[in-house]
Amino acid sequence: MPVSVKQRNLTIKYNSTLFPIQYPVEVEKIDSSKTKLDVWDKLFKVEENGYYWHGEPIYKKGIHTDNKKPIIVELFSGCGGTSLGFEMAGYHVLLGCDIHQPSIETFSINHPYASTILGDVKKVSPNNILELLNGRKIDVLIAGVPCQGFSLNNRKRHFGDERNLLSSVVPMQFT
Repeated sequence: MPVSVKQRNLTIKYNSTLFPIQYPVEVEKIDSSKTKLDVWDKLFKVEENGYYWHGEPIYKKGIHTDNKKPIIVELFSGCGGTSLGFEMAGYHVLLGCDIHQPSIETFSINHPYASTILGDVKKVSPNNILELLNGRKIDVLIAGVPCQGFSLNNRKRHFGDERNLLSSVVPMQFT
């Protein structure tokens, strides 16, 4: 059967806000009047969370204390669970960064003195990170890189998933 890739438009309504979405889909022609969509096809773009921050990163400077504990920076921090474990082990959480707005808000509650960055890690300026570090050297860099792109539970996983490249971007920005 003939197959072609077409652009589809979809509008999602959430809390009275309309979100237009465009995505490519593979369309298999059944006959001249009907088409069939396969949402699990790898050409069908992965759904994106509506809370992702797409603007320029928002930097919030925390309250720095003069302690002698080793310094932690957590990227892809989520709510800060991993860094909370390090904090319980005697480390000082200085900075958290995530693209998901509710997660970074929760991180701020879990680590009230830490600086935060809300935004895409690929858009974060190393100079702004240095400013937020307030002259302190990073002892441990934690990066809970998104695994959806290569997870065996992802039926749409494929080598070209853009999330798979994030693990190679992070070390370059912090060297």
